[in-house]
Amino acid sequence: MKIAFVTPPLLQFNTPYPAGPMLTAFLQANGHAAIHSDLSIALIRNILSKRGLRAITNVMPAKSSNISICHFLKNKTAIINNIDMAVSLLRGQNKDIASKIAAGRVLPEGPRFTNFGIIEDQLPAMEKALIMASLFIDDISDAIRIGIDSNFMLAKYADHLAAEVKSFTPVIRALESRPTIIDTMIDKQAIELIRTSKPDILCMTIPFPGTFYGAMRIAQIARKLSPAIKIIIGGGYVNTELRNISDSRIFRLVDFIVYDDGEVPLLRILDQITGRKTASPFTKQKPANSKSAATITLKGYVRTKTLLQGKITDHAMDSTETISHNMRPAPTYAQCLKKVGYFAMMETPNPMHRLWSSRRWIKLQIAHGCYWHKCAFCDTKLDYINRFDPASPETVVRWMRETAKTSGEKGFHFVDEAAPPALLAGIAKLLIKMNLKYTWWANIRFEDSFTPALARLLRKSGCIALTGGLETSDDRLLCLMNKGVTLAQAARVTHSLSESGIMVHAYLMYGFPTQTAQDTVNALEYVRQLFARGCIQSAYWHRFALTVHSSMFSEPARFGISRPAQILSGFSTNESPFKEKTAANHEMLGKGLRKAVYNYMHGIGLDMNVQDWFDRKVPAPHLPENFATGITDGALHKACRTR
Repeated sequence: MKIAFVTPPLLQFNTPYPAGPMLTAFLQANGHAAIHSDLSIALIRNILSKRGLRAITNVMPAKSSNISICHFLKNKTAIINNIDMAVSLLRGQNKDIASKIAAGRVLPEGPRFTNFGIIEDQLPAMEKALIMASLFIDDISDAIRIGIDSNFMLAKYADHLAAEVKSFTPVIRALESRPTIIDTMIDKQAIELIRTSKPDILCMTIPFPGTFYGAMRIAQIARKLSPAIKIIIGGGYVNTELRNISDSRIFRLVDFIVYDDGEVPLLRILDQITGRKTASPFTKQKPANSKSAATITLKGYVRTKTLLQGKITDHAMDSTETISHNMRPAPTYAQCLKKVGYFAMMETPNPMHRLWSSRRWIKLQIAHGCYWHKCAFCDTKLDYINRFDPASPETVVRWMRETAKTSGEKGFHFVDEAAPPALLAGIAKLLIKMNLKYTWWANIRFEDSFTPALARLLRKSGCIALTGGLETSDDRLLCLMNKGVTLAQAARVTHSLSESGIMVHAYLMYGFPTQTAQDTVNALEYVRQLFARGCIQSAYWHRFALTVHSSMFSEPARFGISRPAQILSGFSTNESPFKEKTAANHEMLGKGLRKAVYNYMHGIGLDMNVQDWFDRKVPAPHLPENFATGITDGALHKACRTR
């Protein structure tokens, strides 16, 4: 039987989302005829083409007072004529045109270019051209969203139909409504996939709300063209938001919903459909004293929901049967990276902040779950966090070698929640020993295990960047959330990494329960000092959200919040409303925090008083002016370790 594994629109388009290549490789290793198709990048390439933009132009309003639409209408001929050139540059091709673009003689400059003039003179021609090509595409995206389809954004589509909704009704209405031009493009891609591949089984990963509606359109087309096809969905959005689904109408479009790691559930479903019995060497980790891997004959559904006699039925939802991470095969990136037109976006000159989108990366997960899995705000009740299962350094390096050989790419992004320092050290030593010239980056916890010696080792092995959570940047709150890291630790670690030549990005959080305006201002001062000291090069603030899978949701009183006694939803549920006792104006504070960090990332305002970034009066920071400097210089080293 033929299996099509599909990544639905819309996601970032610089590199494949890893679930498809990983699960496709696993199914192939178990004897199934599986192919992977990325309809997300296919949609973007269709839109951002001469043919696609001509179609967009035909349905764009003839008149508008909106600046983005006016810019598009005024420059539509130049936009259409230059789109292929801009995309080819962002794909790493046609580099000879960079000097003309950088000189401002080619691409129409719309509203997205407003702030570019402040920093453009500092940039070399190639970098400037890449940023201008990216902003050119951003302008097109804005015009499409405002003028034609409010659901459209470059990295998500119709996410409001999937996030925190009580029923499947909005999706049904959208599917039955007159399609937008973007809908029509998705439908045509689905038709081509079904008619060309003729799959018996369609699997779709749905990692985020912004991919759900696209997946449902693809499922709708598949149902019409091939009524006998079996459709399976899973992925991050399904795991977090559809665990308690009670609206059975989704089963008009899908046959199976699978949860957590998809390998065993998929094999069980395929066994039932095909009538075969899979004895998989991947289902148990090889015992230390055994010469061969243990096998399990698969039977019955696992962590799967189906519709039986009109009711949603759970099948072994509490099953812990999984495969060992160390025994997974290398993902199959060859087809998508060599044949599909992924291209980068470079919307900022900050080299760390643009790392996510500025080139193609082979995404690998070196360990399942998080080795810490204690943070109170995190989804620690779910399998993808609470079950830690690392691969060996030898296995990870083998994956890197195999995927680099088949895809031609030598850049890797380890997508773990928190990469274990010992495992990273082992990988680094092997890469150096084998003289493998790869580039890689990962997410970590800023703990003292990342010593200056380890930082130098990681850098020597090809590590160019590490990201980690500073969260509230306040010791009291870090302790309350059980982060397991102090401000002093984070300052030492980020300084060691930066000194070794590794770029550092900090994830930041505001609006955490009991966080006061004073706490928030102190946090910004700490972040300012880290930027000024060169400890971090990039950062991003996000607003705290209470999720139903966190320990905070189970113990609200411990965090000074109250929440509804029961969260009811017939469809998607992830975030929970809550009330807190503090009177901080988090909305106002958030604007100031984001404004400050945006400027810090461009080297602007590092000597300003942090109070000046806010629209209203805020308290002066209580953090000593030399806090970060004292720690990183070693003067406070002993005191901080015993705090």
